[in-house]
Amino acid sequence: MNRSSKKVDLTIMTVIYPEAEKYFDKFRSSMNNQKCSNFRIVVICDGDKNLAKRFGKKLSREILFIFRSKSKLANRIEGLKFIKKKKFPLISFLDIDDYPNNNFVGSVISFAKKYKQENLFSNLLVCKNIKFQKKRVLKIKDSIEEHTIGYGTLVIRASYINTLINMSKYKVYFFDWFISLGYLVKKERILINTKTKINYLNKQITTLRYNSKFDQYTIKELLKKKINLFENLLKFSKSQKGCENYQILVQYLNKLRELDYFLKEKENFKLYLKMICRILKNKKNYAWYDTIQTLNKLEIKVN
Repeated sequence: MNRSSKKVDLTIMTVIYPEAEKYFDKFRSSMNNQKCSNFRIVVICDGDKNLAKRFGKKLSREILFIFRSKSKLANRIEGLKFIKKKKFPLISFLDIDDYPNNNFVGSVISFAKKYKQENLFSNLLVCKNIKFQKKRVLKIKDSIEEHTIGYGTLVIRASYINTLINMSKYKVYFFDWFISLGYLVKKERILINTKTKINYLNKQITTLRYNSKFDQYTIKELLKKKINLFENLLKFSKSQKGCENYQILVQYLNKLRELDYFLKEKENFKLYLKMICRILKNKKNYAWYDTIQTLNKLEIKVN
């Protein structure tokens, strides 16, 4: 349903595609049930107009459609460029398989007004009653080992759109992690809005289930992607070379490279697997890619 609004404080951006149609009902329900109606939805449709019609059919909110058929990241960047032209002030990224509580819109708007100096913040993400973000204020040391801030939890101001567009030029697998760590290098903290929550219910083969594989190939592939992430973070943050957070990135990248070298030996991998399973056995906050931990974190000594 498309309709004009006099003043809209929050723009929710999401991407739809044919395989995601099974999530439409729950997503629409979560939007229609919002206590605060002061929002619009920008939908990047990776499909035909019939898919867009089916998505918008039961939505009682203002919807703006953009039709693109690129990669998921490229589609999202196209959405940001559209929002930039429209000069919408506050943007929340929601994935189509994310279902926020009914106070979500009001809570996000209130949080943004209270913390006007924050160009980016995150909402609380919950999966099966497990909270991904453990603290209300995250610093770089909280996020460097655990990928706890997903793309669908982020909220940014319009003034930060150009930065995200520039960041998209870097070829990284974990782009949402790239966003949060890139922000933390320069801004010191990311605040978590705990007054509402986003329920993550995707039952497909997601990063969570991918993370639960403990075979040598999967762990080495994840490690390779993580090394690539930090190499690009250093390139993106080169203007911050003199700051403490930049040096933390350098030190952590060196530890990842040390791990990569260590895992080349078959017996070393067996020891690594034993120690990682021990750490994760009783871990309540099971975030993305926890299977990649440095040797010192696992208390493995290298001769």
